[in-house]
Amino acid sequence: MRSPCNLALMLVLLSATLYALSFPPVAAWPLAWVALAPLYAATARVGPARAFGLGVVWTGATAIGVAGFVPGTLAAFFDVPTVLGWVAFAGVLAPIAPLYGSYCAWLARLAQRREATPLHAAAGWGACELLRTSFGPPGGWALLATSQLPGGRLIQSADLGGVYLPGMLLAAVGFAVACGLEPRLRGAGRRTAWAVAAALAAALAYGELRLAQSFGSGESFRVALVQGAEGDARGRAEHRDANLARYLALTRAAAARQPDLVVWPEYAVDFYLREASPHRERLLTALRESRTDLLLGGPHYRPRPSPPRYYNSVFLIREGRFGGRYDKLRPLPFAESNPLQAWLPREVHYSAGERAQPLPARAAPVGAFLCSEAMDPALVRRLARNGARVLANPSNDDWLGGPGPARLELHTAAVRAVENRRPLLRTTPSGWSAIVDPQGRVTQLGDFGRAEVLVGSVRPSDTVTLYQRAGDVPCALLAATTLAATFVPPAWRGRLQRRRTRCVEAS
Repeated sequence: MRSPCNLALMLVLLSATLYALSFPPVAAWPLAWVALAPLYAATARVGPARAFGLGVVWTGATAIGVAGFVPGTLAAFFDVPTVLGWVAFAGVLAPIAPLYGSYCAWLARLAQRREATPLHAAAGWGACELLRTSFGPPGGWALLATSQLPGGRLIQSADLGGVYLPGMLLAAVGFAVACGLEPRLRGAGRRTAWAVAAALAAALAYGELRLAQSFGSGESFRVALVQGAEGDARGRAEHRDANLARYLALTRAAAARQPDLVVWPEYAVDFYLREASPHRERLLTALRESRTDLLLGGPHYRPRPSPPRYYNSVFLIREGRFGGRYDKLRPLPFAESNPLQAWLPREVHYSAGERAQPLPARAAPVGAFLCSEAMDPALVRRLARNGARVLANPSNDDWLGGPGPARLELHTAAVRAVENRRPLLRTTPSGWSAIVDPQGRVTQLGDFGRAEVLVGSVRPSDTVTLYQRAGDVPCALLAATTLAATFVPPAWRGRLQRRRTRCVEAS
């Protein structure tokens, strides 16, 4: 007969497996509805201390299932042994694992008191996702509700409370399922299961309504997304001429479709556009006679104050002139910046930008955010609030190592379209490049690893969503008040209950 701890560990590993399978490359999204149920059943079988350990194990197992490619990628990127890639991967998880460990310990304590409910599970889950996203990229990777893309009904409620709201609902559903599996959760949890069913029905009905709506104002315009597929030649000086020629040729091929806006990927050029050079002149000359605006990623620097500051940027070029620039606000730690410079001196590639301002393309203001910034809901919300009517996410997914992780990154960016009800243009050197509508549905999708141009039409939107207005505040308040209420001393709770009873009788 298995011990309770061994069975609990098996349930945790089952939960992590179901969670990982709900994301690409498998993308079995219905599994996300039950993925957390084994975790909740496991925490109810042990005390808070052991539940903390189970939460840490769940975090590690889930991370390996969803992002097991990262250690090898880090080792290749920094040219270090694979074991150091695993050490770095563990370092990324270090601030996240205690969050889920504390969450499981808290639920185990409530289960011991027969007080755990789906509301507690949802509020605690929302708190974990809010906190880990606040750490910055890659904290927003593989949030639970992201599994419901592209264009699912449940994810549509993200325009009310961000990606966290449908994630909290999925956690509540998982807890309700766990109540049927684990007797220790059948007290308060079973009595509130009807509320979960009602909330789920309301969310699905809301999603059906939103999927049938049209978001947009003004005339639609034509866009072209250029995917160069330069592979290992990208960023190497000896291939600079060939890479630029490839992008210009693909752009000329798209010109026959008369696009109003062309978008190249992140770091599509590897030379400084602020400096006069044959490559810059070649680029600007090719665009001088064009009536099409071009968005492209490339490096930038400011020579003063000394030493120079370098930026990962997006440029707007119109008729051979520069019309605007966005500097990446959240450089990816270690890959683009070094947060441990004082202890681990290393060349810092990029500084953080200063303003979340849209680029003034003629067709519509474009809110550009670069690559990993797709994991930052607050940043993209600022762009929409500042006037962006279309979103663009120039990216580089080569480092992800394959089509599965790159597809997950596309889904992550697509949630930003739903939260703000804006069309999204996402272009990468290797794929997946895509045009996404304001409901998170992919309307145009390129092939992975192939040079091509995607051409389609989008309609700018100035819809103001509740998430744009209130941001993370509603979900954060719900999480904070629910968690705080569980720490009210029993004597106080009894006193409050008696006072409520007297008020009801008096009325």
